[in-house]
Amino acid sequence: MKSFNLYLILSLFCLSTNGYSGTDNPEKKSARTNPNIVFIIADDLGYSDLGCFGGEVITPNLDQLAARGVRFSNFHNAAKCEPTRAALMSGHRNTPEVGFMAERAESFLPAIMKANGYSTLMAGKWHVSGHPLSRGFDRFFGHKAGASNFWTGSGRIELDHEHYTPGEDYYSTDAFTDFAIQFLEENKEDDKNQPFFLYLAYTAPHSPLQAPVKDIARYRGKYLSGWNQIKQKRFDRVIEEGLVPPGTKLTPWPENLPDWNELSDAQKDMEDYRMATYAAMTDRMDQNIGRVFDWLKSNGEWDNTIIIFISDNGSSPFDRRSVAMINEGILPGDPDSNWSLGTGWAHVSNTPYRLYKRNMHEGGICAPMIMYWPGSGYHTGTVSHLPVNILDFLPTFHALGGGETRPPGIEGTDLSDLWISGAQNRDYEIMGYLADHRYIQQNNWKLVSMDGQPWELFDLSVDRNETNDLSSGFQNKASEMEASWETWYAGFSNISFLDSDKNEKKLGKMESNHMGDRGTGVTYTPVEMPLPLDPEWPAYEKLNLGGKNLGEFLEDLPTEK
Repeated sequence: MKSFNLYLILSLFCLSTNGYSGTDNPEKKSARTNPNIVFIIADDLGYSDLGCFGGEVITPNLDQLAARGVRFSNFHNAAKCEPTRAALMSGHRNTPEVGFMAERAESFLPAIMKANGYSTLMAGKWHVSGHPLSRGFDRFFGHKAGASNFWTGSGRIELDHEHYTPGEDYYSTDAFTDFAIQFLEENKEDDKNQPFFLYLAYTAPHSPLQAPVKDIARYRGKYLSGWNQIKQKRFDRVIEEGLVPPGTKLTPWPENLPDWNELSDAQKDMEDYRMATYAAMTDRMDQNIGRVFDWLKSNGEWDNTIIIFISDNGSSPFDRRSVAMINEGILPGDPDSNWSLGTGWAHVSNTPYRLYKRNMHEGGICAPMIMYWPGSGYHTGTVSHLPVNILDFLPTFHALGGGETRPPGIEGTDLSDLWISGAQNRDYEIMGYLADHRYIQQNNWKLVSMDGQPWELFDLSVDRNETNDLSSGFQNKASEMEASWETWYAGFSNISFLDSDKNEKKLGKMESNHMGDRGTGVTYTPVEMPLPLDPEWPAYEKLNLGGKNLGEFLEDLPTEK
């Protein structure tokens, strides 16, 4: 059941092939020589949400994948859904040459893999220009937009090129997995003897916060200890797991975020409900990932498959619909929910790093990455600090798939030899921008700016989470790096960065988009849970126990798997 009354009673209970098509001839390949590739991407998942990255969310399937594979502590994306996916699919950064959603890209990953002799399958969120089938995928189920209702699909769901009408039991995380497995089955039955490239792009835990009640029930009440305590526990586990160096300091509490102890009981209860729903969405995603793993094992493909899991950016801090949701009588999880996580839990979600989705600080661009591949040189269950960028996957997969000629118009590094050798480090330089955020990283030195503010300089070798700005003490280094960034930017723009767009909403300069943690961010004020029930509250009339009394209803609520 997914109607509002379940969530309301649960509260009472807990209170109580365009472009490059390849230069190799797939007919000349030995089709089963190359490994399958399963690439799984979560949406707006923070660095420390998964159990294997320090979180308390129950994610046994991804935890086991990490135990059998390797976690990369230093993976970077492009800070937001569209540019990350465009970089993954086109191998190019968000610059005018390729366009924000890869409108002008020369190469596309699925077309490249198809040319290398792979079956190319996709389920989930596309959010790149064009249609997945026109970019090289053989099969597609999902939507092309940035988000959709988890329960209804928002009228955006397609099966290949046809509109798909979800049934009564539809939940997108489940449905994406259903079709991913269906495509794998069909590929097996066709007996093409081809390796497959499966791109499984979940929308969890991106807003709107929506999840089955039985999953929410597992977490309701577990977050009443608050932001500060959960953050500290995650930070301790991140240190213990070796994901950041010993001696790394806890980031200061953001100036735009109240302390948990300053909140009213009703605010705390609402924040607990938010995070319980977010955790449930992540939990449900892990359950479904386990189904894909089961298929690979039962069909003899597990040991011949590279499995990679990432998140597209850091957790999102925005909270733009809470008051409206309360006024409309809608809580997180409801089919009509348009709730988001909010700044408080986003800050915790991105532990141990500063800032959020859209920012070029580590909280925006550093995300969890897990790789399982028996052919790699990493010892099982270890952590690698090798820098990996979202741009690197296209050339790496191309090489692992048997490609020889570098596809045109791509950036990034082929990491296949480094993965095979179990490398821990490499020379690394990258720079980028998004809205009025920008950065350049040269090995352990990082120069970064948010909200159009002055540059900050960090030495990541001793300050992995960017707490100590060195720009005043190392002015020459900061100036050199700024000059490098300006030279790169001038390569495609004749206008300075801060004056490059007069549309302030598009550029992100509106005050409501500023989430700086040192005095420039929008103050976060959590809304209150409207309980105990008030007959004047719009949701009161929705209360319906289906003919059961309260005791019977609560007894029937599942609280464990």
